[in-house]
Amino acid sequence: MAGLVFIITVLILQLFLFRMEKSFPVFCLLLFLHGLGIGSVIPSLANIALSGMSEKLIGNASGVYNTFQQIAAIGGIVAVGSVFYYFLGSKPAIQHYHNAFSVALLINIFCLIFVMICVFKVPDHVLPEMKHGK
Repeated sequence: MAGLVFIITVLILQLFLFRMEKSFPVFCLLLFLHGLGIGSVIPSLANIALSGMSEKLIGNASGVYNTFQQIAAIGGIVAVGSVFYYFLGSKPAIQHYHNAFSVALLINIFCLIFVMICVFKVPDHVLPEMKHGK
């Protein structure tokens, strides 16, 4: 959950800083932080998805999980990219890029909130055990 909140925070920062036309290194830092957040979330989602799987099926389940993850990523890129280019228009000006980028970021934020709700709804017995005090 912390990784998802971190990613949403970085996206909100991108949303505000993009309009202020900050320097290129600031955007590189935000993209790095976004990648760091993604790197913290993906393994946790894999642990949740594959928990409770028998040892005989874990290899197959891992393959199915990775395939579905790649298909979902491609579908998300196509959907958000389509909305971005719709708002960009046929003869884009700088303001159109700002609007299209803002809409695309908002879609990503709403999708991440949906993922947070889904993770929150996962039953406790499915979640990997937390080790307290270590």
